[in-house]
Amino acid sequence: MKRTLTLAVALLGLMAAPALAEPEVFSKAGYKADQQAAIDGHKLQIAYFTATWCPPCKKMKAETWVDEDVESWIDANAVITPVDIDQQPAYASQYRVRSIPTTVVILGDKEIGRTKGYMPPEKFLEWLDGYRVSHLDPAREKVGSPVKPAPGASADTMIAPAQADAGLSAQDTMSLYIAEIGKDSSGLGLTGSVLAPRLAELASADEKLRAMLAERVQILTDQFKTGNVGVSDVREYIQLAPIAGKVDEAAAWIQEQLASPRTSGVIERNKFIAAELLSKAGKYAEATELVGDPVRHARMVLSTANKAAGKAVKDLDASLASAFKSGQAELVRRSLADAVVMAQVAGEQAKAKAIAKLFPDNEVSKSQHAIDAAAQRAGVEPIQISDE
Repeated sequence: MKRTLTLAVALLGLMAAPALAEPEVFSKAGYKADQQAAIDGHKLQIAYFTATWCPPCKKMKAETWVDEDVESWIDANAVITPVDIDQQPAYASQYRVRSIPTTVVILGDKEIGRTKGYMPPEKFLEWLDGYRVSHLDPAREKVGSPVKPAPGASADTMIAPAQADAGLSAQDTMSLYIAEIGKDSSGLGLTGSVLAPRLAELASADEKLRAMLAERVQILTDQFKTGNVGVSDVREYIQLAPIAGKVDEAAAWIQEQLASPRTSGVIERNKFIAAELLSKAGKYAEATELVGDPVRHARMVLSTANKAAGKAVKDLDASLASAFKSGQAELVRRSLADAVVMAQVAGEQAKAKAIAKLFPDNEVSKSQHAIDAAAQRAGVEPIQISDE
């Protein structure tokens, strides 16, 4: 009897598990808070009417809401409010929901569209993006908020690749940055290797651009205070904050989010750039806590950079491809140097030496310079590559 009861409990646990695994894009703040977050962040609010017992709802949660492109689109353009019709019947009544799932698109406090039933990722994304083009982008343009294209959209929707080169203008750089930020999930692609460094270069001599970037960072900061912490918005904040002179503030914010179970996952999904910023702030112990084993982190940086390069270079013109290769090489050198110092700060000298061996043999001088700079930030004695 005891064995039967144990098996029954285990089966009930398995049956209950899917109901608990809500998609990461679902907000937990509640309808009113989500509405305000969407307004403040110049985004759409999408109310998803569902129930625990609804098979097509479960299918959409398991397939559509977790799709990578759908997630990227949501990060850039929407706040998702899940509404369980059994637990929140008032909202179901307010929106006259007669069947589930029902997905309602809201701009401000007005419904602008809806659909019923299950939709596969591609079709759902196409449907959603229609409201971005028809309603959200015009609303953003009125208030001067950046217009963000759909995931997978070619960069030439914002700037033709033939125009792009290492000497991109401020306008072209920002346009291309907005187009790419949702796709460069590691920060080791075009945004981290070329566009963010180019914005930093331009902002150092352009007060107007510097002020615009600082304003964008402040908008993101205010947005995060509402609880609307999207993955690509976090990526944008971490990349732009140093350009706006807010390294320490951003490092403190990252640590604050990591301490919260509700937002730690968003930082972990931006692990590479978060670790880079913590390192810039000299917080190597905190960076190590985020990435785990420094040797494994260093190898992941190399592997992820190779994948990002293969994906990016084939779509770029020759001049921008050249800028990407050199920019990414510099970014990888800095990341490996940070990993060396992470190991040193943790008292793992053998691991630090193992990471030092991962630097290319033909770039000893540049690699040593990166290690020296990282060691200075951390206050440790730099490892000498030539001694290895």
